[in-house]
Amino acid sequence: MMIFNWKFCYAPVNLDVVDVDLNDSPDQVFDLVEAAMENGELSMIDNISTQIFSDGTGNGSNDVDGLGNAVTRSTSVPYGGITRSSTAGDPGNALLAGVENTAGGALSLSGLNNDYGSCVIGREKPDLMPTTQTLWNRIWERSQPSERNKPETEREVGFESVRMNAADVTVDSHCPSGTVYFLNTKWWRFYTHKKWDFRFRGFMEPTNQQRMIGQIITWGDLICRSPRLQGYSNGLT
Repeated sequence: MMIFNWKFCYAPVNLDVVDVDLNDSPDQVFDLVEAAMENGELSMIDNISTQIFSDGTGNGSNDVDGLGNAVTRSTSVPYGGITRSSTAGDPGNALLAGVENTAGGALSLSGLNNDYGSCVIGREKPDLMPTTQTLWNRIWERSQPSERNKPETEREVGFESVRMNAADVTVDSHCPSGTVYFLNTKWWRFYTHKKWDFRFRGFMEPTNQQRMIGQIITWGDLICRSPRLQGYSNGLT
C-alpha cells in the first residue's frame, strides 16, 4: 500500500485599504478586490502547475508529488513509501515507469512511437502527451506534409491540436525543456482535503497597517496509481 503525505500550497491576496476605499465610488474603473482575487487564483494555478512537473522536494518537501518522482525508472527514488525495484515480482517493480528515455537527440515521430509503445499494456495506453512549445512545433512540422485540404475558397493551414496514436499532444509552458511525457490519465488523481479545497481563508487586517491580507489555500497531492503505464523522453531537440 502506498502512503503519501499532505502537501500544502497557498497564494497571497493583498490589498491596500486606502486604494480600495478610494476606488469605491460610482466612477470606479474596476473592482480592486475582484482583480486581486483573480491574480491570486492565477498565481495558485501557476504555482501548482510548476509543482506538477517537479519531484515534490521543493518548499521543504511541501510541493505536490509531481511527474519528477512519479514517472521514473530510478530505483533510488521511492514512491508512496515503497522502494522501486528492478526485481520482477517485487512490489516496487510495478512502480517503475514504462519508459525513461534519456538518450536525447533530434525528435522523430518514430522515436516517439517507440517510447509510446513502451507504456502500452493490453488495452491500457497513454492518452496525453504534454511537451514544450518547441517540441510541439517540431511535431507539427513533421505532421504537416501529410495534411490534406479539401478544395475551398480559403485553405486552412495547420491544425490546433495533434493526436498521436490514442494520445493528445499538448503544450505546457511548465514542461521541462526537451521533454515529452506519455501519460495515461486514467490512473492519476489530485486529492484535496474537504476543508481546504482551494479555500479562501478570508481577509485579515494587521493592527499596524492599512492593508487587507488574505490567502487561497489548498491541501492535497497528485497521485499516480500506476507508474508502470507512464513514461517520458527527454534531451530531445
